Amino acid sequence: MLTHPRICIAVFLLTPLFCFPHLVPSAGAETDTNAVITPSAPKMEPGTQLNPPQAKSASYITNQLDNIHDDIFLRLQRPAQRVDDFFAGKDVNKRSTTISRFRLGLYLMVKDEDALSTRFEPDVEAEIRLPNLEERWGIFVDSMRNNDLPGTDPTERESSLNTGLRRVYDDWKMHADVGVRWRGGPAGMARLEWRPDFSIGKTKFYPRERVFYESWNGFGEMTSLTVNRTIGCFFARLVSGATWTESSNGLEWEQTAILGHAGKLIENKPRELVTDEDVAKGLSIRYSIFGHNSTDQHRIDRHRVTLVYRYPIYKNWLFLQIAPGIEWRDESNWENIPSIQIGFDTLFWEVVQPRSLPDSSGRQY
Repeated sequence: MLTHPRICIAVFLLTPLFCFPHLVPSAGAETDTNAVITPSAPKMEPGTQLNPPQAKSASYITNQLDNIHDDIFLRLQRPAQRVDDFFAGKDVNKRSTTISRFRLGLYLMVKDEDALSTRFEPDVEAEIRLPNLEERWGIFVDSMRNNDLPGTDPTERESSLNTGLRRVYDDWKMHADVGVRWRGGPAGMARLEWRPDFSIGKTKFYPRERVFYESWNGFGEMTSLTVNRTIGCFFARLVSGATWTESSNGLEWEQTAILGHAGKLIENKPRELVTDEDVAKGLSIRYSIFGHNSTDQHRIDRHRVTLVYRYPIYKNWLFLQIAPGIEWRDESNWENIPSIQIGFDTLFWEVVQPRSLPDSSGRQY
């Protein structure tokens, strides 16, 4: 696993910095421990008329939003910059640190099952880029949920911090990872994935075959196939997936059909395979069916129909997602279970206000 001393140092440094970014002081911040604040009342002449406070302008509020966004982004980006510079050393050919990407989703799920219930969970993704480390050892640090079935709701996903070594075999369309997965505690992991893609006419096919090992769950395997057809801003998608682990009760599988309209994407990219997280403004309807097969059971566990709407609230980094739906479960005697999911998706991909804060490579943030 992670036996090289420099790799161990990287993992040790990154884990607390990205899990607890508030521990990292912002650039230029100073603290005067001897300062004393003495409250004082303003002096007023007799007969002075009191004017009500003026409402803050919209531009002031938006500037404050941008400042908060950029401060959070820089608190997350600068530790990655420092760690990457540490490993680059005095190499004159060192590569400029690529901007890392962070996503924070806050979702509230309201469901009427027996009694009205609510559940609030964050959904965190991090793509930390360390090019000087990756050039030598193929280091990766991310929080992608690679072992979730494709149709899993954000509120049902289990986020984790993954870090380790990665090797990509482009000729064979293979990705190999070995490292540590942090989710409540460290767990060793290894995974090998085959990721080809091909087309028949205007229809795209994306098969995925993954074998993995986790010290908590043992060996496992996941197979999935995505078939996508795009016509302008409209798309139709069929997703099939199945997974198995030594700790699961047989084979868990899922089938999802999606029809949607992606009016605006967050960034320019091919529209052949966009997910909800890629859409800035759009609408989709999906039907999912889940089940499991074991030695003594072959059954369907639930059906779900969901309408997903996304809209950009502010610039290109704050989005609203509303997803009403209805579900039928075998364990609930197939009764109607209505629900609605309301979430805010926040992207920390770049600074949104001009700054003069050069990093060690001279790039301006």
